[in-house]
Amino acid sequence: MKKMLRLFLAFTLVASYLITLIGLVNAEPRAIPITDENALERIGLFREQPNALAAYAEVETTDIIIGWDPDDGWGTIDVDDPGDDGDIIVIEDDEEDSIVIEEDDSDISVIDDSPSPDSVIADGQFSNQVDGLAGAEWRLHEHGLLEVDSGFIYWIDSYSPWHDYRHQINEIIFTGSLTAGTSLRGLFMNLENVSSISGLEHFNTSSVIYMDSMFSGAINLLELDLRNWDTSSVENMENMFFSTSSLRTLILGENFVFVGNSNLPEILQTDEFSGYWQNVGLGRTDQPLGEHVLTSTQLMNHVPISDTYVWQGRDEEVEEGVILIRTAEELAAIGGPESAGQTFALANNIYLTEPWVPIDGFLGTLNGRGYAINNLFVSAESNMYVGLFGVLGDPENPSRIVIENLRVNIAPQGLNAFSTSALNVGGIAGWLSSGTLEIINSSVHGNITGTSDANVYIGGLLGADGAAGTHTTIFRSYVTGSYETGNITSFTIANEYLDMAGGLVGAIFGSVNISDSFAQSDISSISYAGGLVGLILDANSSIVNSYAAGNVTAGRQAGGLVGQANTFGEADIINSYRLTTQNVIAPNINIHGEERTVEQMGNPAYLPGWDFENIWRYPDDRNRFFRLLLPLLRLWGGR
Repeated sequence: MKKMLRLFLAFTLVASYLITLIGLVNAEPRAIPITDENALERIGLFREQPNALAAYAEVETTDIIIGWDPDDGWGTIDVDDPGDDGDIIVIEDDEEDSIVIEEDDSDISVIDDSPSPDSVIADGQFSNQVDGLAGAEWRLHEHGLLEVDSGFIYWIDSYSPWHDYRHQINEIIFTGSLTAGTSLRGLFMNLENVSSISGLEHFNTSSVIYMDSMFSGAINLLELDLRNWDTSSVENMENMFFSTSSLRTLILGENFVFVGNSNLPEILQTDEFSGYWQNVGLGRTDQPLGEHVLTSTQLMNHVPISDTYVWQGRDEEVEEGVILIRTAEELAAIGGPESAGQTFALANNIYLTEPWVPIDGFLGTLNGRGYAINNLFVSAESNMYVGLFGVLGDPENPSRIVIENLRVNIAPQGLNAFSTSALNVGGIAGWLSSGTLEIINSSVHGNITGTSDANVYIGGLLGADGAAGTHTTIFRSYVTGSYETGNITSFTIANEYLDMAGGLVGAIFGSVNISDSFAQSDISSISYAGGLVGLILDANSSIVNSYAAGNVTAGRQAGGLVGQANTFGEADIINSYRLTTQNVIAPNINIHGEERTVEQMGNPAYLPGWDFENIWRYPDDRNRFFRLLLPLLRLWGGR
């Protein structure tokens, strides 16, 4: 009786609104039950009660809620679709049924909100856990959905428990938490039509020893969410991912580690995809920004961070003739005479997994496009020239060399270089041998140390230039240490030699123009050290609109901005500052540059000539610790 009364009230309410509707055409109601809480949002319908079951018509938009009775759990939604199919009104009933009313003739059809028992074509149950959970029950519906309830799962046979239905199953949903036994061998093996497995994140896999062939042959599977999987007990992953050639999204957690040859297929290079996995990082699955770019083999051999890994797309939006660099191997090959006049561009962040062999003889342009080279480190004993690039230029072919829009992040252990001969170390390059160098819109982050029994030149960006006639331009670039402060340290074993260290450049023997740049690293050297440059010899150099914030220590001479200046004088430093908070310790102190307090650096009025509209900015949080009061740069154009 109550049911009939509800139907009568609903019909009466709808009829009152139908009087105002015009232009309606006949249409058959097309409504199906929906139990997924987000399903209505995906098709553009408005959902008033998250717990209500619903039916929907194939429509485009939702107009208004006509009526709702939260006590009885029913209501009406006016779906405004002025198309050929007419307007449909949906009445929701979260107790039993979903009722669809067709507006044009007010015919009422009732749709059950649960799958019909007749739709189940197979069912079963896994074995119970000994003295524990009941085995998980499962049901296969005629439309291809396999539902698996919460419980215990153990499977060790050669084929999937659903092998006989492998051609019918297209989707699997685990509806609750699952506890796995010691084996999940072949659980989804050869389920060739399955494209989606939902609920894997609810698995407790801490006791599993065997995962071999688990997803083998699932050739249409698109995504796996293994974020909560613990594989610490797994001994066998042989062929776990064999032939999962469509798998393009892999969500891994901190407790997931590949074991043995799990056979994750290599990604084919196409016009759309580069052939590499990339972690999403701060990006999205369709635009990953993570630093890990790996082949499938590298991903299996690499200890993955907790993140989502996706197929990396190709980024072809560069000027004609520009050579895109996607991997460490491609980056390592850009040096040599053939690089003269060439422009290379990063297509993504690159994470270095092996000690880096510096690139020598680079003569062209590298545009980082805002991407980063991450985890830069070298072997214990290095050659004379250390950095992302060892030597820039060729004395027999002086060239214009440009490094722009590039970020270099040094490995946590630091860029630690050692040589028995003279040593030149820089985050971007160790040595400029000839020609001109422009470092624009770029940065280095991390600790750098150089140790030798001969001369040492070490800088955050560049170790040193080679001789008179070379020229270096540094614009809109910076160096920071790890966390709040870092170190740029040079050390000479034999005291008769010199070492020079600077926040940006160790030593300039040619000329340099530095503008709109800064360094926030502590600098130390046995001989000469400067907050920005350790040594400048050429009077045709300048430092404009720049500052240094780190402490500076040297055995001979040190300065907040420049260690030793020779003919380079005060008139060549314009609107550039050393901080009163800097500790500058040396027998001789170079006082080039004006002093500013931290508070003054936080006020543009004390920084004349600085462009805070286009070049400089302040951090959003300027009160956390004093470094955040200091100006930062607006960087990373070029994409």
